[in-house]
Amino acid sequence: MTLRSLSAALALVVIATGPALADQLADMTARGTLRCGVLSVANPFGFQDPDTREIVGYDVDFCRAVAGEMGLDAEIVPVAVEARIPELQLGNIDILAAALGYTAERAEQIDYSDRYFVSRQVVIVAGDSTVASLADLDGLRIATNSGSSNIDYLRNQVPGAEVLTYQDTAAAFLAFAQGRVDGVAISELGTMQLRQQGAIEFRIVQDPLRIEPWGLGVRKGEASLVAAVNQAMEAMESSGQVETIFNTWFGPETPFHLTRGFTVGPITQ
Repeated sequence: MTLRSLSAALALVVIATGPALADQLADMTARGTLRCGVLSVANPFGFQDPDTREIVGYDVDFCRAVAGEMGLDAEIVPVAVEARIPELQLGNIDILAAALGYTAERAEQIDYSDRYFVSRQVVIVAGDSTVASLADLDGLRIATNSGSSNIDYLRNQVPGAEVLTYQDTAAAFLAFAQGRVDGVAISELGTMQLRQQGAIEFRIVQDPLRIEPWGLGVRKGEASLVAAVNQAMEAMESSGQVETIFNTWFGPETPFHLTRGFTVGPITQ
């Protein structure tokens, strides 16, 4: 086979296989549903309502609203933190709305929508700790969730710390309360929940690990789906839906009393 004929054959393969690999939006439209991968143990983003047993939360409402803007029904699919990206890559879900912070490493594996939330990631230590900055964490044991972006943040910013991973925030905080670790890397929102529980005195290290934008995750190569999702999110921003969803879970009438300090927009800006 000549080089020219080989190139022609490869081109035919690309043409033949391309649509099958990158036509998820058409598949979703045909079946009329958007399969949303969400967390089920991450209050208030995705968790099981104790009364109805349904998965509810900010991420759940956001994905339902995106589906509605796209003229689709939302199918809520619980996923584990460490299985988020694999489930997406395997095609078991169409989109991730699962507390998915943007990192360059993840962006090599999946594509992101525009940002829909911004999270401040911090480290907490005991109330009587002498730690004053991230640099003081050198040589200490710091816990965080398995599959969390905080693992990379800690290793990059505090390479001398020993990073220990746990199944979820509750397990990491239990290790902290029992003195098995010296601190926990967690979202600032998570610290508010811990203070409400009042289980143990702690304080937040002054330097944040990162101000982290979150996006909805989409499989690589699905440009038309990313564009459709971003269009839906822009419409939600313009109509006030994003503000309504945010206030439902974080606003003045919730225990968090937060004001939204972000808008839907490019995740890397």
